[in-house]
Amino acid sequence: MTETKFTHRPEIQELIPEFWTSYLQVPLYRSLVAMEAANVKLEPFLRKGQTVDYPYIDIPSARKYTPNEGFSDADGKTPTEEGYKGAFQLVTGDSDKVTVDECFGVPIYIDQVEELQNNYSLANEIGERAGFRLRNEIDKMVLANTVKGTEFQFGDIDETSILRFLVAAKAKLAGDDVEDGDLIAIVDPIVAAYIELKFASSGFSVADATLRNGFAGTAAGFNIFVSNNLPDSEYGEGKVLYVGRRGMIALVMQTEPRMSITPTEDLIGIKMKPYTLFGTGVPTFDAKRFLAAHVAPKDLQTVDSE
Repeated sequence: MTETKFTHRPEIQELIPEFWTSYLQVPLYRSLVAMEAANVKLEPFLRKGQTVDYPYIDIPSARKYTPNEGFSDADGKTPTEEGYKGAFQLVTGDSDKVTVDECFGVPIYIDQVEELQNNYSLANEIGERAGFRLRNEIDKMVLANTVKGTEFQFGDIDETSILRFLVAAKAKLAGDDVEDGDLIAIVDPIVAAYIELKFASSGFSVADATLRNGFAGTAAGFNIFVSNNLPDSEYGEGKVLYVGRRGMIALVMQTEPRMSITPTEDLIGIKMKPYTLFGTGVPTFDAKRFLAAHVAPKDLQTVDSE
């Protein structure tokens, strides 16, 4: 018996929610700073209120080893000394939970269904713009967690002090025993402009950074990402910048953004509701591995603050 495969007629495929997945997903994923900077878990099915585990372990301390004697205990005593308490440490683990409690959508009404069915560019533009709108909301919620890092007040910043800021931030991270390597800085467009002026000769460029998940280049050992969605600093008119290890903010998100399509009762049109569900937070151990850097770009300062 020959199997008959059902396919939707081209003129109605735009009214099927699954048709929109690629239109929404491509602009969302390629521009979302959180996709590169956060510790992302993509789940095919999520429900609001669901919790997702982010496990971690307590790191044991290093102990001195003496040949033919063994490891010292926490007080520095060797196994042959009186009062030796033992060297081996129990590794304990715990888990932080991120709650899926955010849902954002972009409600759209198309008055004439034919306009959508017969206009490929319109369908493409709807998906593109809706994807970018969802991107903004996700990035805002993820980057709001920047304030949960170790506070680092640098103060005035401009082209002449941007290198000093990056070096000082790196020294602060080292002083806090944050591992070197895979360091990132998420900065606002003004600070990014200062970095570009300083490091343009090494290939740093803000141009088209949006199409690379905000990545603009490297500077002073940091991968630099640019975003308009950083939180405001409580100390002035600048932003709070994320500086530290990549992936210290957790994000759990639907693998694919969804589309809900419903007809209207009295009009020849449809209501389209592209949406996504996600949750974000900072695991306990990871909050110590990045800085909440408060800076004040000079061209934003008031006369009284100078």
